Amino acid sequence: MASREFSEEEIQHLFERAAALQADASDGGGNRPTLSQAELEQIAESAGIAPEFVQRAITEYEQPSVEPEQSRSATHIFVEHRAEASLTNEAWDTIVSQLQLRYDSNLGDLFGLNMTQSDDTGYGKSSVERIGNTRQWSHVSLAGVETRLSATPEGRTTRLSLSQRVGLGSEWTDAVSIGIIVTLVAGLFLRGIDDPPATFGIAALLFVAATAITYKLDVLWRELKHRELADLSKRISDILESSQSPGEHESTGALSDFERSNSVETNAEPLLDQVENQEAKEERATRSRGDRSRE
Repeated sequence: MASREFSEEEIQHLFERAAALQADASDGGGNRPTLSQAELEQIAESAGIAPEFVQRAITEYEQPSVEPEQSRSATHIFVEHRAEASLTNEAWDTIVSQLQLRYDSNLGDLFGLNMTQSDDTGYGKSSVERIGNTRQWSHVSLAGVETRLSATPEGRTTRLSLSQRVGLGSEWTDAVSIGIIVTLVAGLFLRGIDDPPATFGIAALLFVAATAITYKLDVLWRELKHRELADLSKRISDILESSQSPGEHESTGALSDFERSNSVETNAEPLLDQVENQEAKEERATRSRGDRSRE
């Protein structure tokens, strides 16, 4: 049979099929082979997979990540998540930096909403405080959407609590309020109609339509914000877990943009030193050849 190359997808399919054929050929599963971790790493390495990724896959398989717990009230959405890592100062600084990049803006200053606030607080800006062992971060957008994060160390784990204000009331309360506003605004243009029943009918139709559309959109928007908040809790948990040991960054590549920028700045000086040393060596070699030629 002629030699050929297989893609990653084909390799995975062939391995799965070969394992299924071997399982069917065994006597009821009693003699199915088992592999040690070292043997598994050896097989993976022959397939081009580094051993550290096999170790990571085994860890994730034996200790599957817990999905964030989600709940809601009439005006807020909540996400609770336990990260399997302790909270360090460096990790918290990274988390705050990431949150500031995601949420902070200077629009509040441009619109004059923060004239009575300090430079570091106000609409569009986040704030950080510490209460006992709990560290808190909060942010209020120009639209009044308030987002909060609380991180509390609990032994070798960290409990993450996130909340976000998504309305002044429930979905129906907000929808009815918008419906009333739309009807009142439309009433200004309906005053010229001399037929009161027709005017009332149009206003009622506008109220029902505006309320129904607003309710549907509000429900979808709150669901979207809930998913985004759950995803945010997972990313924060990843930052905490990846900050536990420096070697873990190298094996998993789980570096945030903030950490990558710091890594570039940290490694810039050694790289410059290497270039300067190489130039110095070349200069000495050139001088040495010139001295020998003169001799």
